Amino acid sequence: MARLLKLDKAQKTQNPTATETVKTTKKDNKKDSTNQKHKVPFLKSLKGKIDLMFLFSIIFTVVVLLLISVPVSQRNMEKTIENYMQDEAASNGKLIDLEAYRIGPEKVLNHAFLDPLMADVGVKGMKSSSAFLINLDGKIQWHQDLTMLGKNVNKTNAALASLTQKLQAGETVENGVTTFTSNGKEIYCSYYISTKSPSPFVYVIQVNKDEVLASVTNMARELMIAGAGIAILVTLFGMVFMKKSLSPVDDMRHYIRRMGELDLRKDEIVEKLGKRKDEFGRMARSIMFLQERLSATIANIQGQSEKLFSSSDAMMKNAENMSET
Repeated sequence: MARLLKLDKAQKTQNPTATETVKTTKKDNKKDSTNQKHKVPFLKSLKGKIDLMFLFSIIFTVVVLLLISVPVSQRNMEKTIENYMQDEAASNGKLIDLEAYRIGPEKVLNHAFLDPLMADVGVKGMKSSSAFLINLDGKIQWHQDLTMLGKNVNKTNAALASLTQKLQAGETVENGVTTFTSNGKEIYCSYYISTKSPSPFVYVIQVNKDEVLASVTNMARELMIAGAGIAILVTLFGMVFMKKSLSPVDDMRHYIRRMGELDLRKDEIVEKLGKRKDEFGRMARSIMFLQERLSATIANIQGQSEKLFSSSDAMMKNAENMSET
């Protein structure tokens, strides 16, 4: 009995009380954290989940912006090109129409007259753009590419074939823009129908749709690259921010672990956290309150233990005296 009480007394001297304050640093807590065998996996940790939320939020935002902006940009680009091609066909077609009416189609509808006049017509900056004249049979009377002269476009251009058929039938057709597919490629085609020339003709400007929308495709690619860069930067910033913001959790975890080992000394870092006005401050104050109550309980147990030891010691002495007598 006496040996047990003496052992308890020796153990009490090894467990500091709440009246003492231990000076711990972030480095001490970090070292303690790295020595833990059971660390929380990144994907299951609060920090990891918030970091992933940052990343997915940016990716979702970029994808939504692309889904909204790219179709709108495509429609705007298509409308702009269509208006430009229609204006270009109308202005050049009217000039040719008036000259054919004024000096005769035989002097106008040929390469000698039209090459200097129409050398640079078409959609500026687009290699697939071309301009040409056809008669009502679909035969090319003038083309920027001399190898195309005399060919019939009705065999390859369903839109112009339908147009010339309507004109031959005496139907009224308005100038405009249409599309057709050739060799698997979609092509814009604007046209002007002569009204004054003794020999009717159709002036045509065409360009590949893929080339028209190339700028929109490039914009979408640049947005994706920029979005990926922003996602990486924001995620890195979020990781640093969350590591800094959640550092009190490690400090309080370290403090609670010490209390589990019956080290009830006060901690300067936790005391500083207790002065904060946020949720971490409330948690720190609650932990400090728990530490004080545990310390008081242990102090009470120690007091009772000392009384029990004194009584036991007195009983031992009385027993010894009685045995001597």
